[in-house]
Amino acid sequence: TMRLMALACLAAVLWRGRPLASRSLLGFGVFLAACLASTWRTELLQASGERIWELASIALLAVAAEAGVAPVPAVLSTALFSQFLVTCYSSLQYLGVDFIAWTSFGDHRVYSTMGNPDFLGQQSSFLAPVLVGLLIGSPATHVRIMSGACLTLALPSVLYTGSRGGTLALVGAFMTMIWLVHRHVGRLSS
Repeated sequence: TMRLMALACLAAVLWRGRPLASRSLLGFGVFLAACLASTWRTELLQASGERIWELASIALLAVAAEAGVAPVPAVLSTALFSQFLVTCYSSLQYLGVDFIAWTSFGDHRVYSTMGNPDFLGQQSSFLAPVLVGLLIGSPATHVRIMSGACLTLALPSVLYTGSRGGTLALVGAFMTMIWLVHRHVGRLSS
């Protein structure tokens, strides 16, 4: 779904016919270059290619939202709704209820529908700071309730995956968010 949304957003960005100036491009370019470097001499080239395509899709969605061709609330709500669904399923997996049971990674190590615990940990750590931001900063009560519910499911899910990378990514994402908030608030107050 994300890849199809990203392709539609890319088409909309190209259709608008104006040069694209985006603050997101440089950061995503550096991130994707680092991911491409990690594919050097790997035996899992197909899996690495899928991850890079997913990261490129996220970059396309961010650029399209920043350029004004994709409504930010629609992109964000789709991502958060998918997070809500996969973390609901991971909670059921942790309790021993698994309707799909594609594979097993050990006792109580969850992966939801992602196929690998690491992918669930990565998605949850990627979206958790966004959920905290919505929980604290949104004036709408229903948005805060949904953000709180998603966060309540996402944080344990990162631990249940047993993914060291997901846990480290969660810590890193929150540290980056704290730094950005501190920098932004400091700029506003000065």
